[in-house]
Amino acid sequence: MTRNEIMTKMCNLSGLGLEIAPLHRPVLPKSKNHNVETLDCMDRVGLINKYKNHSNVDKNIIEEVDYIWRGGSYVDAIKKTNCYDFIIASHVIEHAVCLINFLNDCMKLLKPGGVLSLAIPDKRYTFDYFRSPSTIGDVLSVFYSNNKMRHSLSKMIECMKNTIMTSNILNTLKGEVIAKSPSARFSQEKCVQYINMYNNTTNYIDFHAWVFTKTSFALLFYDMQCHGFFNGMQLVEQDEMGSSEFFVRIVKCNKSFVQKPIDRFKLLNQITKEQMKNIQANIAFDRFCSMSKKYIYGTGALAKTAILFLDEEGVKIDGFIVSDEHNKKVSFMNRPVYYLSEIDFCEKSGVLLGLNYDNKNYVLPLLKSKRVKNII
Repeated sequence: MTRNEIMTKMCNLSGLGLEIAPLHRPVLPKSKNHNVETLDCMDRVGLINKYKNHSNVDKNIIEEVDYIWRGGSYVDAIKKTNCYDFIIASHVIEHAVCLINFLNDCMKLLKPGGVLSLAIPDKRYTFDYFRSPSTIGDVLSVFYSNNKMRHSLSKMIECMKNTIMTSNILNTLKGEVIAKSPSARFSQEKCVQYINMYNNTTNYIDFHAWVFTKTSFALLFYDMQCHGFFNGMQLVEQDEMGSSEFFVRIVKCNKSFVQKPIDRFKLLNQITKEQMKNIQANIAFDRFCSMSKKYIYGTGALAKTAILFLDEEGVKIDGFIVSDEHNKKVSFMNRPVYYLSEIDFCEKSGVLLGLNYDNKNYVLPLLKSKRVKNII
């Protein structure tokens, strides 16, 4: 399934939908006659002006915005309830000031039986790599505070001090992430600048206020229900695509839904295991670096990302490898390229797979048949 198919697979597309903050990448573009309305923090002209210097945003495909949200409740901005068959929000929930209010607003806007479809960044694969998953204590502290119009200063500082450049992370064979010699996403000077700006204005300052893994989100949702929130909601599905995000579908039930008790400590243990995978990946990377012969499999975009990462780490490789049935370049990124059959592997050989998921599955048996043991 494609990403958009996953996002919409439980949505009644013949009904009316709402997409929150789609910018230039709507899941269901109105230009393709999808029956959707949109909500954003400013109108189309304002968005184009805001992102005019962002080369990664195609301003030409930003669509007209139906409802302008200027803080507070989505319901107040839209001025109706029980009206949508589905709501789509891609990489939105982590920016919400109050998680409980965000979910409550979505449930008020949905018809009974309606679906809230979320795409959420998995902190293990993003610049949030070193940040701790958000907890029920974090959520309730915001909900019971007097300030629900902008994030707290402490949360902003934590985000700025603990996020890293995404160029410092590298996905591995099993989907774990290596983060070696990370560099800060925000300089100390930038942190001070933002603190001063925060103290001299009441304006909303945007960042990832909430941090999740797939399991930590499930636990957090369960904990919120245990504290009396969302009794008419059911988390029915979670999906992953082997990328930096996961997908959640929450249904507004036709009648009150009672969440069955779950073993919190089982989920906490699973969250720990999710994060331990990255520690294991870093150990595997250190082992790869100690090999006397090191290669990258592939000569595409992912292989280029891998060599730039290794160059940054000061790790020298002996060349790139391609499968024998492919056309071989003489060199790639100023390193030699070899056919797999040309390499005489030994106990101290290591291979880093600079390949997509499907190609990794094809190449892995080939390397194992060559008795290559150190593969990441």
